[in-house]
Amino acid sequence: MLEYLLLHRDFLYMFMLAFSIIEALVGLALLFGLGTRLAGLGAALLSWGILMGAGWLGTTCLDE
Repeated sequence: MLEYLLLHRDFLYMFMLAFSIIEALVGLALLFGLGTRLAGLGAALLSWGILMGAGWLGTTCLDE
């Protein structure tokens, strides 16, 4: 996923913009206590997205 996004800059821009907006909305929802279960799920999905985007493979990473 990371390689594809780096090769296609338009998709990278859209992905980063969407990811940043979702991250801000999830953080605000958790701070204000609005839909905490849904916001918690969103936070878990964001964490998963970060791990997959960084090339996480369990105990090792692609950059090691």
